[in-house]
Amino acid sequence: MRHDQRTGPRRVGLGAADPEEAVMTVIIYGDFNCPYSYLASQRAALLIRAGVAVDWRAVQHDRDLPVSGQPLGQ
Repeated sequence: MRHDQRTGPRRVGLGAADPEEAVMTVIIYGDFNCPYSYLASQRAALLIRAGVAVDWRAVQHDRDLPVSGQPLGQ
């Protein structure tokens, strides 16, 4: 652990961030059906390994998609 004058003790190095010890928390809003949210999850994984706390919020991007999915064309 390293001590920061402004925020107190903080963890340095790789590993999952403990929300109690995190200096920063990133909130990501994502849709499970969105390719951009998938890319965001890849970047979030890098942040988590760097010790940043990541919190997810689920949103529904396209409300017109049927619950059972949508068939693809020929």
